[in-house]
Amino acid sequence: MNLTLRNPVRGEGYSNQYETPPALFRLCVSLFGPFGLDVCAAAETAKCKRYFTAKDSCLNHSWGPFWDLTGSFCGDTRQTWRTNAWLNPPYSEGSGIGEIIGRARTAADADVTSTLALFPAKKSEQSWYQEHVAGAATLIMPVSGRIAFLLNGETQTQPNHASVLVWWLRIGLRPHGALLAQTVPFDQRTGIAPRYLAAIDNMQLRGRG
Repeated sequence: MNLTLRNPVRGEGYSNQYETPPALFRLCVSLFGPFGLDVCAAAETAKCKRYFTAKDSCLNHSWGPFWDLTGSFCGDTRQTWRTNAWLNPPYSEGSGIGEIIGRARTAADADVTSTLALFPAKKSEQSWYQEHVAGAATLIMPVSGRIAFLLNGETQTQPNHASVLVWWLRIGLRPHGALLAQTVPFDQRTGIAPRYLAAIDNMQLRGRG
């Protein structure tokens, strides 16, 4: 997909119809993908062939792993079992973002799906963040600078907030005794600095496929 519907615009409030720059998503795929499911998407901007739209409601469906029979999910031509999901949830008030983030956490804790989510860093003030992200996620990655999201394929003015990437690695892949909620910086052009990647790899906190 080209990222999800569901991103903020500069100014007051949020819009749920903005998509993330494809280059940023490709960077996420190189580090944490391939992804087999786009949890919150629009058909025209979905990042994976398997996706849920607002009409489908991701809360009404399993995020569980499945066999990729087409062999063409998210730029990966191998036929394999998929357990990674991409999540760019709706940001607006009353959109259910807290419930969706909670589902990402429980899917990982139940060893069903590993999920990488992108949302505004200011959401750390919310109670759902404290419950499902702080102390519960595997990695918390503040994104450098402001992300210029897209609307109808056109780059928009950068929003007035910072973003964060959050990674929940499914419990079956977590090494025994691994610390949760590791915070590492994420450059939206180059990704995670090599020194941090080495530490993450040593802790085996990156999932594949």
